[in-house]
Amino acid sequence: MPTREQVNAELARRHFYDFVVQSWPVLHPTIEFTDGWHIGAIAEHLEAVTRGQIKNLLITVAPRHTKSVLASINWVPWAWIDNPQETFLYASFASHLASDHSVKARRLIESDWYQRQWGDRYQLTSDQNEKMKFENDKTGARTAFGMGGATGQGAKFVIVDDPHDIKDWTSPKKMQTAIETYESSIYNRANTPNDPRRVIIMQRISDRDLAGHVVKMGGWEHLMLPTQYDPARSSVTSIGWRDPRKESGEILCPARFNEEAALAEKKRRPRIYAAQYQQCPSTDEGAIFRRGAWQYYRDDPEGMVARMQFIIQSWDMAFKDSATSSKVAGQVWGRIDADFYLLARVSEHLDFVASIAAVQRMSAAWPEASAKVIEDKANGPAIINALTGKISGLISWPPSGTKMDSKTARAWAIQPFHEGGNIFLPHPTICDWTEEFVELCAAFPDGEFDDDIDCMTQALAYLSQSLGYAAPEGVGKTRGWRI
Repeated sequence: MPTREQVNAELARRHFYDFVVQSWPVLHPTIEFTDGWHIGAIAEHLEAVTRGQIKNLLITVAPRHTKSVLASINWVPWAWIDNPQETFLYASFASHLASDHSVKARRLIESDWYQRQWGDRYQLTSDQNEKMKFENDKTGARTAFGMGGATGQGAKFVIVDDPHDIKDWTSPKKMQTAIETYESSIYNRANTPNDPRRVIIMQRISDRDLAGHVVKMGGWEHLMLPTQYDPARSSVTSIGWRDPRKESGEILCPARFNEEAALAEKKRRPRIYAAQYQQCPSTDEGAIFRRGAWQYYRDDPEGMVARMQFIIQSWDMAFKDSATSSKVAGQVWGRIDADFYLLARVSEHLDFVASIAAVQRMSAAWPEASAKVIEDKANGPAIINALTGKISGLISWPPSGTKMDSKTARAWAIQPFHEGGNIFLPHPTICDWTEEFVELCAAFPDGEFDDDIDCMTQALAYLSQSLGYAAPEGVGKTRGWRI
């Protein structure tokens, strides 16, 4: 008669879900296991990859729903019970995450619980037992990298767990770099091209992220687990699995993230909620500043000075230059009649001294910008004091006695200029920072950095006060340089 422990061990060997449940106290002795049907769904699909029923699997699910525990920690120890010869290659956007998952997977294998049940099946080799890589004596191996570090390596199973830093959704270049890295350095790491086993598991951050890319490419099974059920996007996967929820809006795992928490998050950060929680980054078009409403020009910005009626600088300062603090944003704007043109931009983490130097450099590069409008916050007043007598046209904003509206209210105040096609940016072929600027504006008010938007709203508020003035004859009359 088998003991309870032997029965449990056999269940864990046969079913990945049972293995996850039983191993939880070993990995997290002080944290109670929160079960949910989504854990079984992820486990079932990873089992299908193990058996070869699914070759390319994409899993998208909200943060803090145990995805990495299954895919990056438990999967190798479970697969090696019956197939210790299998090789796994893992990549993540940050090497420290890849290392942490690798260490936990190894500790699980070395635990008393695991060794009692399956310690006779293989042994970890002492000559290759490191944080980022370990092997067993049956030729199995688990190797981990940060994104881009897999050159020269190969494995039967190639897994990417969170390919993007969540902050990168405001940077098309960073997202494109991650996609190019995956296509050139990770996708082709499968040792058996005729029988590949690839997994990407992540939360959506943008319609331009790696998940969006592989969906467009085709050939991937997509297990999509939105926090709130959306019947219109529900589908049956190739192994016959279907989302068990019936009612629209039904929560994925109420014990972990209930309806009240979901609605609060949705109200507070609608764009982020749509992407990371609903796996549907459709609101990336922009909550206030829509991507499609921007106008562009193609001429060299410096060559356009003679066309402008007014040119100003606008500055949004910061207190410190820490990478986690706000950035210093500086912009040069010009106006022709009712249209506004962004001519130059600075966006950096700068301390007090470096901020002063940045204003001086911009003033030297754009002497036509007579007004230097600096927000009366953070280092702004001190910088005005430091530069008084050295640079002319320093203006504190808002005017004395004027109450400053909220950031969002200021953005909505200039939104009609944007929606009406009155704001022009240098075309991305002219300035390499234009796409980033557009993404930051689309992200507002949910993005990490809003300094560019504050700087822009300040500039346009100042320039819009002068709309009644006339331009010299002929200035700005030829518009062929706009597109």
